[in-house]
Amino acid sequence: MYESYYGFREKPFSLLPDPDFFYKSSKHGAALNVLEFGLFNRSGFIVITGEIGTGKSLLLRKMMDEAGKELTLGMISNTHGQSQNLTQWIPAVFKLRSKSKDPVAAYRNFSDFLRQEQTKNRRVVLVVDEAQNLSPGMLEELRLLSNLNSGKDPILQIVLSGQPGLRDLLRRSDMVQFAQRIDAEYHLVPMDAAETNQYIRHRVRTAGRELPLFEEAAFPLIYRLTGGVPRLINQVCERSLVYGFAESAKKISARLVAEAASDRVAGKIIPFDEKIDLIPYLRESETKIAARSGNGDGSSRREEQPSPFKAPGEVSDSAYQKGMALRQAGQFDEAIRFFEKAAQDPGYWLKAYFQAGLCYRDAGRIEEGLRSFRMALSDHSVSDRETIRVRYEMARALETQGKFREAADGYRRIQLMDPGYEDVDDRLKRIIDPFALRQSWYGRILARFRRIGKFWILRSFKGVYRKLIGS
Repeated sequence: MYESYYGFREKPFSLLPDPDFFYKSSKHGAALNVLEFGLFNRSGFIVITGEIGTGKSLLLRKMMDEAGKELTLGMISNTHGQSQNLTQWIPAVFKLRSKSKDPVAAYRNFSDFLRQEQTKNRRVVLVVDEAQNLSPGMLEELRLLSNLNSGKDPILQIVLSGQPGLRDLLRRSDMVQFAQRIDAEYHLVPMDAAETNQYIRHRVRTAGRELPLFEEAAFPLIYRLTGGVPRLINQVCERSLVYGFAESAKKISARLVAEAASDRVAGKIIPFDEKIDLIPYLRESETKIAARSGNGDGSSRREEQPSPFKAPGEVSDSAYQKGMALRQAGQFDEAIRFFEKAAQDPGYWLKAYFQAGLCYRDAGRIEEGLRSFRMALSDHSVSDRETIRVRYEMARALETQGKFREAADGYRRIQLMDPGYEDVDDRLKRIIDPFALRQSWYGRILARFRRIGKFWILRSFKGVYRKLIGS
């Protein structure tokens, strides 16, 4: 969508943990050093903790990406809903085949695997992300697995990464034995303002754009909104790029960032700091226009300064354009919200509800899409010609749901408006043609009933004929 417009090879602010986008801030650099030191020093347990969204998963991916060939790595990325018996599913991480579900057999199978790797001069590293979800019993299983280490050098190293709840768990009195085996640990905190600025520039460059993209005034606002948390930075920057693309903006201003954040806060989706007053940023463009509208001598007339609030038409147009950009980005729920906002203006009713219907359809929510198409067609102030596209997409949606009579009615109406429109003729023939009916499941059933009917008619005719001959 916006990638080619802004000169990117790929999206710069994706939420996926891509090691190519790793930014070595002072905090992330220190955490990576702890991981590398722990692996090099052959530590039994290494623990990395941090608040939600601070980049722990990306840090682990970076560590694994740079790991040497002497390491055999296995990662558990989601600990939710797992079996209470850890040794039953750890072997699957290392692709070990086990015919038995017995925990003892699984433990023996894994210990054999460790010894085989040891003979190859390789160490096994088990990485557990989201480790705050592990129960004390699961942590105890990990401690017992570490007992497989024998001799001077361990053959199994375990890296745990999780939210602050993991630290609280390890500080419990019944976890003393486990905590004493932790050789290296680090708590990751958000970036400061300067690092936030460099983080944004780094990701923009990594995605393929060398020229500056964000205006200087945008950086302090992004930091205030996100507190230097990488995931929140990615979210507000991604949405700002979508809004910038919708407005054909060459650079991302503080106003675009404020709009992106205010819409997300209004939707109660992203926990940006709601205490920040975004109104001055949202009025930025109007203020600049007022400053330029002088009396010819460079002075400006206060009474002629425009209102900081947009006219209804401008609001609807902005909402519609944002909805279009979000739809292209595949963010259908957010796009629908903007289309419904635009539809509050009667001039946007038809096309806004039509686009909302397309979003529902693309998201696989056909019934809701049909309702939106019907809402679009309820605008009686437009001509039939203006509704033809809506009727076509609605008929197609009805066809996919097996509502062939309604779909055929829709196609016939389109034929009256424009006999050669799209593939309406072919679609209509396919719906009403008996041969085409046989190609579908309902057609095959209908054909079977017809064959049975013909058989009984023929049999009855033969019976009547025989009686006539006999008489």
